[in-house]
Amino acid sequence: LKQGAGGDGAEMTDEAVPGLQCAVTALEGSDTVFDLDVKRDEDVEAVASAVADLGFQGCGTLKIDVADEDDLARIKALEAKYDIMIMAKSKLRNEQDLDLFQTLREADIALVEVWFGSFDLLEKACAIGGDEMRLGVYTLDGVHCCGCSDARAVQAPDEVWGRLIDCGVGLIMTDQARKLRTYLESR
Repeated sequence: LKQGAGGDGAEMTDEAVPGLQCAVTALEGSDTVFDLDVKRDEDVEAVASAVADLGFQGCGTLKIDVADEDDLARIKALEAKYDIMIMAKSKLRNEQDLDLFQTLREADIALVEVWFGSFDLLEKACAIGGDEMRLGVYTLDGVHCCGCSDARAVQAPDEVWGRLIDCGVGLIMTDQARKLRTYLESR
């Protein structure tokens, strides 16, 4: 790992990224949950198997991109085989994409990470999900949609976190967890 935020000019540290077993077992006895975003599609099965072998299926989610029925079938197969919750990841760019959210809800997918192009579409997708399927979004400064960044949320929480919640978002992934918690308590 590199110092600070890393980058080309950052100095190297003596620290290393922990392996999956070390990272997951470090959570034992806590109320922390993990969110594994496997970047290479060919590694998903191995990661699901490793989490199941460690007995940590109920402690977090494994994310998979979903764009069609084949991807949905893969999620259902992994959930059945490894008893692990899969978080679908999907893009919401236009009205036609809402059909996939309806399909995901009908398939009993509990959680969807959504990348959205407008608040109108996000609100429609959240309405489709209702109480059965929660939609999650990022507000991380480096990865967010429609200007909903942590930096902006800290300055104007109603405009970012409040607007997302009002749309029906059930999960906000942030680097400002304490500030989000304080904001939620004040709502």
